[in-house]
Amino acid sequence: MATNDLAIKIKKACQAKGINIQELAGKAGVNMSASGLYASLANNTMKVSNLLAIAEELEIPVTDLMPRGDKQEGLKIDELKDKLNKCNERIRMLEEKLEDKTRIIELSDGIIKKNEQVITYLNEQMNNLKYKYKDLQGNFRNIDGIIEEPVSAGEEENTYEKKLKLLKKEISELRIKISDIISL
Repeated sequence: MATNDLAIKIKKACQAKGINIQELAGKAGVNMSASGLYASLANNTMKVSNLLAIAEELEIPVTDLMPRGDKQEGLKIDELKDKLNKCNERIRMLEEKLEDKTRIIELSDGIIKKNEQVITYLNEQMNNLKYKYKDLQGNFRNIDGIIEEPVSAGEEENTYEKKLKLLKKEISELRIKISDIISL
């Protein structure tokens, strides 16, 4: 694009808005003086960001400042539109990837929380089993005590019946405790 064409277009847009190049340079936030703006136009060193800021300040589409037709200098509008469309597509793809990663993180957080709950539950069950195991050990000690208790000659029949009843009671309690453990 001929820099003179761009300079002429910017001058015309400034006149239409009722401002001069110095005011435009200050308002557009391009951090340059009017002479710096002219030099940038003359040397064809205008940054795209400055061109966009100028078009925004002039309240015109940036495409109004671009060349029209078959001119070979600089980027043509169609080329810019193609690049813009490609950029927009890339942005859309990146946004989708970000959404996917966000969903993965949310799912991972949910899985971690569920795992923590399972671990807590399993620890509680483990402690419960330890308690029940100690209780079972006590029952076995009672059974061992009953079996090993000495019997005197005259009390044999009566004592064996008592031992048998006690053993049946202890075994019944053991069965209940074991079924409780199995049901966990």
